[in-house]
Amino acid sequence: MTAATLALALAAALSATAAGAPPLEVVEAGRAEYDVARERGVVTGGVTLRRGAVTLVAGAATYDARTGEVDATGGVLLTEPGRAIAASRMHAVLDGPFEAHDVVAFLKDAPLDLSRCRTLDDARRTGRNKVEVGGAVAHGASTSARFEVERARLTLCDCGGAPPSWEIRARHASVLPGKAALLTWPVVYVTPRFLFIQKPIPVLVLPAAYLPLSSRQTGLLFPELTTGGIAGWGVTQPLFLTLGPSWDATVTPGWAFGPSAKQVSDLHRGVKGPGLGLELRWAPAEGARGFARLALQHSVIPDWPDGVARPPDMDRIALSLVHDQRLSDRTYFKAEVGLIDDPLYLQDFTGDALLRGLEYRRSAVALTHRTDQLVLEADAAYHLPLAYLDGCTDPTRCVRAPFGTFGGDLHTFHRLPAASATLLPVTLAGPLRLSATAGVARFAPLRGPTGDEGADGIGPGERGWPGSSGPGRRALSPDAALFDDVTEGDGRWQRGERLAATRGLARAELRAPFTLAHALVAEPWAAGTAAVYAFDADVAAQADVRAAGGLTLSTEIARTFGQGAARIRHSIEPSVAWRAGTGEAGRGLPGYAYDELDVALPPRVFTAAGVVAPQRTLSAIPGPFSQLQLSVRNRLVLPGGPLLDLTLGQDVDAAGGRLSETFALGSVRYAPVSLDAGARFRAFGASPPEGAPSPPRPSRLDAFTELHGSLAIADRRGDNVHASFISVGAGGSPRVVAGLEPFFDPRAIPAGAVANGGFGVTTRLSGATASYDAAFNGRELAAPNCPGKPKSPHIFQHAASLVWDSPCHCWKLGVTASLYECDAAPRFGFVLDISGLGGSVAPR
Repeated sequence: MTAATLALALAAALSATAAGAPPLEVVEAGRAEYDVARERGVVTGGVTLRRGAVTLVAGAATYDARTGEVDATGGVLLTEPGRAIAASRMHAVLDGPFEAHDVVAFLKDAPLDLSRCRTLDDARRTGRNKVEVGGAVAHGASTSARFEVERARLTLCDCGGAPPSWEIRARHASVLPGKAALLTWPVVYVTPRFLFIQKPIPVLVLPAAYLPLSSRQTGLLFPELTTGGIAGWGVTQPLFLTLGPSWDATVTPGWAFGPSAKQVSDLHRGVKGPGLGLELRWAPAEGARGFARLALQHSVIPDWPDGVARPPDMDRIALSLVHDQRLSDRTYFKAEVGLIDDPLYLQDFTGDALLRGLEYRRSAVALTHRTDQLVLEADAAYHLPLAYLDGCTDPTRCVRAPFGTFGGDLHTFHRLPAASATLLPVTLAGPLRLSATAGVARFAPLRGPTGDEGADGIGPGERGWPGSSGPGRRALSPDAALFDDVTEGDGRWQRGERLAATRGLARAELRAPFTLAHALVAEPWAAGTAAVYAFDADVAAQADVRAAGGLTLSTEIARTFGQGAARIRHSIEPSVAWRAGTGEAGRGLPGYAYDELDVALPPRVFTAAGVVAPQRTLSAIPGPFSQLQLSVRNRLVLPGGPLLDLTLGQDVDAAGGRLSETFALGSVRYAPVSLDAGARFRAFGASPPEGAPSPPRPSRLDAFTELHGSLAIADRRGDNVHASFISVGAGGSPRVVAGLEPFFDPRAIPAGAVANGGFGVTTRLSGATASYDAAFNGRELAAPNCPGKPKSPHIFQHAASLVWDSPCHCWKLGVTASLYECDAAPRFGFVLDISGLGGSVAPR
């Protein structure tokens, strides 16, 4: 409560004429006098008065029961639940004006009982102060909630009596309690403790200002400044809008000043002009919330790379939406949408190199419902390619890739729609358990029956496009002209292209885990999968069936050392697992697999220029297989959890009579250290599968088919050092594309070697949090990421941030910086956030 409402509450409390009001209680006073004839009372000597929930503590107080006039002096403290006001003296008239001198008022973040407080410091220390208002003189009238403060001071900081991290001092303030304050000649003061300055200093003066005093109040937020990237300098001014108790929005107009002329020339594009951001947030019910964001940036720079679909009117658009809602205890809905309207948007407006490298963005909606034994789901997914679609290796030979609205003209396959029912494991008899799933799904582009990628299977929007010339077009380069593909883009399906289909699939699995002699755990299992496909393009429907099964045998040898908190349990768990599967009963798919549940090996395509090797996509292993996995797991476990976990193993191709990968997986958890690592390699004479590519550039990493690790060292304060690394050798690791049932895929994977990693540090310095992260490649590249950059292993991106959070947690000042080697200059962002001036919606 503010000075006005508190003063009015006091006047009402001391009025003996208020109809039905509770009586005034003199709880404590050194001396009390009452003149019956004049109807005036005087209390002195440490006064405590109470009426209802309002409590007054003062050195002395007088009141007139007829006029409602009240005077209190000597360290006046007026409290009611969640609100307090202190003043040197106060004068109020019932249904009239009031005036208080040397005012300090607190609004708590909860309706706390403050009746026991006797001093200003008591009131300040009880609970968290959400708003503090002070001034030389506060005055107003009971007919209006608004009041005026001369030489006002306002802050949202709760610094426990120390100088606030920020406050606004104004010559005059017109305050509407719980809404806002209109300030005349306000001066913003900050206390820069990180510079070892312990008193407020002025940093900004304005002729007038509007300050919201609630957590969700319509008003301007602080502007944000960015620099670097394709837009050069940019500034935005957010406007926060309260649309109701469960809805709010932020409208953010801005302006991009554009990059240098050299950057426009080098990149063949630039961004200069107005922009607009819209964000709508909602939480209409418990368990339901979401947001929608629209980003629009117009550019007056007409330059655009040849061969890339140009955004209409040079308007760069991005849309994202997230909504999740628990409709009941058993029903859940979630939607995630992420769309861009031109193929270069992600590169131009994303500073992170790893995000720039994403090949597609998946938008999906899903509705699930569960019973005691079933999970029912309906879903749909839209896949938007994000690959760089520049088809120009020679400016005179350009093939412009289609794009359309949010990628709608790309012949990308989507899951539109799908439905499934999953039976959770149920006991049939003894240890025998059954689980199953059945569903139907549609896999197709938005228009037409085919991906229209041509015989090579690589179409617009995919990595490696273009690899051919279309009708009436010339090949883009000698390397790309491997064959004469005049059918790409003709809208008709041909061998080598994906074909739209509706698939019905059912899979059942039986497992029967049991223990022999309390020492050996055995788990036999068997599974069967049946699929029916209805194809487009007049291709006959087909059905396929396959079966798989296996057996796992394991045991555990354990012993314990020590007692109590120092007790360590050491266990050794050897395991032998066998998995086998039949071949496909039915003819092979006419195109690629749709997901890991399908079996597909597209036939080789013959063209006038020769044979086109089939493109490998995610697919279950075609034909029969029989595989073994031998492993030994070692664990050290403390009472608080695992300390060390190490597994050594060997994969064996039992059908082919040869060894596959040897692997080692390990983790360490011992505060403050967390370590995970793994390696897969070929040992004991094992050789890679026939047709596996050789690494073009030798590296020590060639000894591993896969190597990964992550390390984090963190303390309770939040300081941490972290690093991660992953390397996949030439031909990849066979387990990556093995599908659901096998341990590994014995076929060669036509993929080159890659190795990437990162490291960083985060530290807290007083109220500041500083972080630095770097990303690097661990192998020599076939080609540099950008012209003029090295191919050798090197750091390709730096990112740093510094965020100062005041000790009173009422404002944050942040700066971010990133440098990607392909950018002409670093990107910077600056933001000032005053907490509490705008917030997200809360459920009703």
